[in-house]
Amino acid sequence: MLGVQVRYKNLRDTATRDTARECEQWAAIRLLEMKAEYDPKKTQEQKPYFSFYALCQKYYDEEGCKKRGKSFIEQ
Repeated sequence: MLGVQVRYKNLRDTATRDTARECEQWAAIRLLEMKAEYDPKKTQEQKPYFSFYALCQKYYDEEGCKKRGKSFIEQ
């Protein structure tokens, strides 16, 4: 059993095959598939924007209010 790994940009895939020839064939086919799947817009995911105040408020609402030091966090 031989392992093979294929990478294209930020995509990666691995497989195990019986022979080196099967590994090469799988890698060539998978590389073509990955090139077809690659979408540069998908790699740059948009993160939600939070101001610092909103981020602190979100933390307090979700986690900080459950902590022992909530009076300190609340300030």
